[in-house]
Amino acid sequence: MNPKIGDFGLAKVLKDDVVNASVRGTLGYMPPEYIVEGVISVKNDVYGFGVTLLQTISGMSYSGRDARHQASIEWAWNVRLSGGIHKLFDPSLCDESQLKEIKRCMEIGLLCTQNKPSDRPTMPDVLEMLQGKKKVPTPKQPGYIKRVRAAGRHKQV
Repeated sequence: MNPKIGDFGLAKVLKDDVVNASVRGTLGYMPPEYIVEGVISVKNDVYGFGVTLLQTISGMSYSGRDARHQASIEWAWNVRLSGGIHKLFDPSLCDESQLKEIKRCMEIGLLCTQNKPSDRPTMPDVLEMLQGKKKVPTPKQPGYIKRVRAAGRHKQV
């Protein structure tokens, strides 16, 4: 549980809070405001961290193989909406306290990947939430998430 982050090929130090630039990077890790408008801010890294956190959790789950064919944000929202996180992890490998920690990390990942940068926490806030020093607010569900139920295949757009 001591992550190391690498690959800083495009990294730059920001002198202003927000900068406009040409779009470069790995598509799944880029926030909407960067893809659409080329806006760079400190909240871009928060978004990328959230995607990384959600991908790590989905990769650890029973459905990790299926999650690779679905965006990690959509996967996490569907798990959250179904309330089925307990069904996704091997009970012989995860006790109740570990499942609670995984759920909290998923909530943090969903907060970090909020559509609006202003709805995302700062990285110092993320660190405090991960350490349990700060309450994790409820993330807002984006409008583009499709919810699929096992029975009836109901979709919510």
